[in-house]
Amino acid sequence: MIDEHNGLRLLTESLERETLLVDLSGVRRINSVGVRDWVTWINELKAREVRAVFFDCPPGIMDQVNLVRNFVQGCTIQSFYAPYYCEVCDKEENHRLDTFELMSKTERRAPAFPCDRSDCGMALDDVEENYFAFMEDQRVPPDLSELALATKAARKALDAGGGGEALPAQGDAAPTPFSPAKRMGSFDQGPLAPSVVERLAGTKNDELRPGVDMFFIVTVMVMLGLLSFIVYLILGLE
Repeated sequence: MIDEHNGLRLLTESLERETLLVDLSGVRRINSVGVRDWVTWINELKAREVRAVFFDCPPGIMDQVNLVRNFVQGCTIQSFYAPYYCEVCDKEENHRLDTFELMSKTERRAPAFPCDRSDCGMALDDVEENYFAFMEDQRVPPDLSELALATKAARKALDAGGGGEALPAQGDAAPTPFSPAKRMGSFDQGPLAPSVVERLAGTKNDELRPGVDMFFIVTVMVMLGLLSFIVYLILGLE
């Protein structure tokens, strides 16, 4: 989840390369504070002349992409997930689509996907004109083939649990290991990769929790002490 504990600023400070390739498949939700900090982060990347390339963006992120004008301004969306639905089986799934493959076609029609049964299929569960609206601001990068190879290598390394051998070794630090992501089908089936913040910035919400709990305990103890002192003074005056 990208919220007030997003750690995006920490991620920005650790950047050393001109191109940032980000897997967003593990982002389950982003709240209003997260959107605000995200836009600020995008502006900081632009100020540092860092090119951000996002791939495997989930529907929740795509909603913000199409809703907030400057959510990915100047950035590249390599691939994204789209919601699909089968009316016969009453089944929902998210399927991955390639942005520039769709842009290369005369009509940007969502491809159909097979369902479990042979007599039915899955269709886009959204309005194509709305869900694909972000493509109007996308520009085909001159190094598209290199980005495609880098994305493929990143998926392979991430699915393998963070092994760095599949990533281009140009002095970069090895990626943080994490549980493999379920990249096709419904996001509700099986574990997902951690959020982009957890994976790249190394900040997790559960790491912050002990400090929060200790602060709460100390606060309660101080309040109880003050209350006891007030009661003592009142009884003394009586």
